[in-house]
Amino acid sequence: MPRVRPAEPSDAAAVAAILEDARMLQVAAEPEPLVRSRLRRQIEAADAGAHEVYVAERDDAVAAPGAAIGGGPDAVVGFVAVNWTQNLRLGTDGLISDLFVAAGARGEGAGTALLERVARRARQLGCHRLLLTSGREGEAYARGFYPRRGFEEHEELACFVAQVPPEELAGPS
Repeated sequence: MPRVRPAEPSDAAAVAAILEDARMLQVAAEPEPLVRSRLRRQIEAADAGAHEVYVAERDDAVAAPGAAIGGGPDAVVGFVAVNWTQNLRLGTDGLISDLFVAAGARGEGAGTALLERVARRARQLGCHRLLLTSGREGEAYARGFYPRRGFEEHEELACFVAQVPPEELAGPS
């Protein structure tokens, strides 16, 4: 089973490579150095406590070809980001904003280990529930990954997304 540890700023390149592998960087449509810089800042900001980022890395001596991003037996094979938010009715919620595993490492326990680490931390914080969204077209959804780990899909809930273009952020207040 991969080992899980808190992410460090030096993991930003491996996290970016996993996102690139999953074709998620094309969504941002930004230059790679900008993405890596942002990832590094977000990992550094995890020390403030509002969110946490963990990485899974191989602990075996011989990594399967193409499984790890960055090479070597201890290379990062996945990551998870969780935001701790306050729900006025229920207390603390954990919002899992990202969970990605390198394609060559899927099915080896990295995703499960990352979720278990988040669940353990959630219990320490007295968290009421963990929430996440998953695309219905994705491999994890198709395989039933989340339900097998205790997550329930709520058909009656809708997920709404409003994009906030950068120019609106600097608008009048």
